[in-house]
Amino acid sequence: PVALLLGPPSAITSGLIPNRGPTGGSIAVTGVYVLPSRTVNWVMPLIPAGARFELSFTTQISPLTPEDSVVRNTCRHMSAQDPAGTSSNEVLVTVISPALSIRKEASRNIANVGEPIGFTIEVANISPVLDLHSVTVRDLLPKGLRYLEGSARLDGKAVPDPSPGARKNRELLFPAGDLLVGDVHHLAFVAIPDPSAEGDETVNKAWVDAVTPAGSSVSAGPAQASVRVSGSFAPAE
Repeated sequence: PVALLLGPPSAITSGLIPNRGPTGGSIAVTGVYVLPSRTVNWVMPLIPAGARFELSFTTQISPLTPEDSVVRNTCRHMSAQDPAGTSSNEVLVTVISPALSIRKEASRNIANVGEPIGFTIEVANISPVLDLHSVTVRDLLPKGLRYLEGSARLDGKAVPDPSPGARKNRELLFPAGDLLVGDVHHLAFVAIPDPSAEGDETVNKAWVDAVTPAGSSVSAGPAQASVRVSGSFAPAE
């Protein structure tokens, strides 16, 4: 059964649908929404042996559905050969309004090779009701930029250097604790361009991930900042 609908579903498959099985051709189907039972029913007079096809419908979640809840949906098919019916797997849809935002800035638009570039990432909890936990900022450095060890700051305080992500030498993982409703964190670090980045428009991207009280994952991004690298940096003596 379809739960927590805002009105009846639309775009219900009906008419002739293609048979993607070896015999090909079309299959006649009639689709209808049954309001009292809140179900979508499809009737097919005949399904050829080996047939393969898809049925679908579109619906909306009611705005009254509680935040961080789950809508569950299953399908059941019955036939003359299987009057008791067989159920499908259960599909779970987590209901969460946008909960995270992310913004990124670079300290300069143009930098020379070897010149420090500061990056600042702002992450915010924009949910009106959900506190967020296990917040992690994922930053993907472009080729030619390296993280400066010891430069990480979270809300102005020094924090440990990031751990490597899936892309070990380029993806940086920064734990950022919790984000309660209305909270904002500012993460800052420094990167150094090497000669391989000279002449490039480097683009640094970042994402943020978190977990809701019910254990659902939420994310935002990418946010990005661009810096053009040129020349060589000679520090003053």
